[in-house]
Amino acid sequence: MEFEPLRNVTIGQYLPTGSIVHRLDPRFKLLAFTLLVVAAAFNGYYVGNLILLAATLLLVYISRVPMAYALRGIKSALPIILLLAAMQVLLPPQPFLGRRACTLIASWSFIHLTDCTLRLVVVSALRFFHLILLTNLLTFSTSTTELAHGVESLLRPLQRIGFPAHELAMI
Repeated sequence: MEFEPLRNVTIGQYLPTGSIVHRLDPRFKLLAFTLLVVAAAFNGYYVGNLILLAATLLLVYISRVPMAYALRGIKSALPIILLLAAMQVLLPPQPFLGRRACTLIASWSFIHLTDCTLRLVVVSALRFFHLILLTNLLTFSTSTTELAHGVESLLRPLQRIGFPAHELAMI
């Protein structure tokens, strides 16, 4: 049995399905991707993250990318997600989202599982899944050349102040 750590890495692979998502302007896709990433990063609620995840899964479906293939990228990230979840349980967070106190759910030795910890673990995992799916969708539906031209076009106004838009887009 061979060890193939990169077998399930799907980020960066373009899949030409000819869907409406594929035909969108790369600048629009980059801006929409950025907005969805910001929405996921600043949303700390279960329902909000589930809605964003459902919207991303719907976009994957509309793009005609096989769902199993799109979800395969999460498989390679599972060890990292589990490590982050363990760290969040071992290093309890401060109360967040306006809550003053956390309710203790369970306690073992020095590990104290609270509702705040549980929320942080679930919301963080949902964010991670969402970001992986979004990144996969962007690269599944946009070729590298289109992405480079889109980034360059979006950065072009900054050239007036000496910003190297072309060079950065090529990187």
